[in-house]
Amino acid sequence: MKFNQKCWEDASELDTKIYICSYCNKEIASNIGYLSKGSYEKAEDYIYICHNCNAPTYFRYGYEQIPGSKYGFNVEGLPSDIEYIYI
Repeated sequence: MKFNQKCWEDASELDTKIYICSYCNKEIASNIGYLSKGSYEKAEDYIYICHNCNAPTYFRYGYEQIPGSKYGFNVEGLPSDIEYIYI
């Protein structure tokens, strides 16, 4: 799934976060996104933008990744009628 980079207006520079993007399944180190200060003391939420596919990933309280990264590994050489399950 490819996202249009133009839709992320007013994104700012954040502390770099290393994570596996759940859309393109690449390990990235993003420093572009959005910060929201929560109502709880020191609670911060972030949305990081993947520099590979431009998809947004939400980090609740700074650590819980939504959507999370995919489980397992890519499976090579599967028939096309089964491969879609692993994508």
